[in-house]
Amino acid sequence: GVLGGVALWDVVAVLTPRGPLKLLVEEAERRGDPIPGLVYEGADIKLGLGDFVFYSILVGRASLASFSTLVACTLAVLTGLIATLSLLPVLERVLPALPISIAIGAATYFLTAYLVDPLVGTLANASLFL
Repeated sequence: GVLGGVALWDVVAVLTPRGPLKLLVEEAERRGDPIPGLVYEGADIKLGLGDFVFYSILVGRASLASFSTLVACTLAVLTGLIATLSLLPVLERVLPALPISIAIGAATYFLTAYLVDPLVGTLANASLFL
């Protein structure tokens, strides 16, 4: 719910011509001013620090379900981030960092928490192992 909404807002804020984040970054670049506290910069990559907050919310929620859900969601978010970063040189434009990671992470959360974990538990109770 909320993470999906935030991911959609990230798309609007970054990609639309009058998106607030796009305007903020363009104005800062025009002035030559850094955006301290809002952006992590490294190796020609800029990530909004807010993105890390929402990644953490998803992974934190996964940690409440089970260890396997935590590991799966962590790997899913990292996979989404790598996919987004891989698209940067291909598309040669600024991209929102949340949508791919949140989509893969949320799908992984629900699959692991509501399908894989119960299935493994049932198999373990029946003394069947994969």
